[in-house]
Amino acid sequence: MIGLQMLNHNWPQKFAVETLRRFRRELEGQHKKILRLDREELFDEEQLRLHAQPGSLAVNTTSPMFLLIWSDQRLANDPAPSAGVFNQQDAFAETTAKAGRSSTWLELTKPVHSMSAQLSASLPRKRGRR
Repeated sequence: MIGLQMLNHNWPQKFAVETLRRFRRELEGQHKKILRLDREELFDEEQLRLHAQPGSLAVNTTSPMFLLIWSDQRLANDPAPSAGVFNQQDAFAETTAKAGRSSTWLELTKPVHSMSAQLSASLPRKRGRR
């Protein structure tokens, strides 16, 4: 799902695959942590409305985690994009750490729970010889 989001943000396929491979262990760890969180609390509409403020980042969960992809101006020593997994506060700090830095934020919490729900609802299929 994250790879498809990266492609929808016009990141090259090679970059998406390399990034996801590089962060596989960290993403797997976040996946397990996110699934342990209480779904009812994470997506509580009342709590989301209470915390919503003008100028704040609109997210559909109370504990968002992000795959952040950022790149600095082309004149920087290393203009290649970088990536990491961050909570909202740390992602904002990384994005604003340098003037001219641009970033793509891909929220992980909702997709993890959506994928888990879809996999739980799918029927197992026999493979191989019967």
